[in-house]
Amino acid sequence: RVIAATSNSLEQDVKRGSFREDLFYRLDVIRLDLPPLRKRPKDIVFLFAHFARQLAETYNVDRPDLREDFLDVLVHYDWPGNVRQLENFTERLVLTCTGKTIGAEKFKSLLPFQPESLPAVHDEVDGQSTRLPPIDLQKSLHDVLQPVVAQLEARYLITCLKKTRGRVGEASTIAGINRRTMLRKLKLYGIDRTDFQDSAQH
Repeated sequence: RVIAATSNSLEQDVKRGSFREDLFYRLDVIRLDLPPLRKRPKDIVFLFAHFARQLAETYNVDRPDLREDFLDVLVHYDWPGNVRQLENFTERLVLTCTGKTIGAEKFKSLLPFQPESLPAVHDEVDGQSTRLPPIDLQKSLHDVLQPVVAQLEARYLITCLKKTRGRVGEASTIAGINRRTMLRKLKLYGIDRTDFQDSAQH
């Protein structure tokens, strides 16, 4: 038996000529369509608990105690990176919050990319809202620049994916980076390429 998984629409790929039609019909026996995590919130807590238990055993650490308000935020977050993002988030939590009691106020700090936490200012270049941190001389230049660079990088990658309808290979060519680096950055920012398969920028 062959079990194949993909985030692409293979039917569309066949029409575009980027996937072999004969192979598609060989694979397309029983099809299971799995909705994104944000559309099945009941699964979030169960997956989170599984990852937390498994990771705590792997690293031989105590799991954090979680307040109810933390779990409420966990369930209502969109999880654009789906299960992989949730697993990475849980690993970050287990490694950095061993044995602590964690509430909702800790949630955002465990996300790698938080543009909503920065104040917005007007961007004269493209007329869009750009978020810049306040100047804090208690921080190094690197620490001040890092969230701005991260936001611009994520916006750039999202624009590439919109242009290519979520095709990572073409998006990485536009960005001038290799496919592996592109996938690593998408994982870092919690960007799901499947969100862009039905849209394109012209």
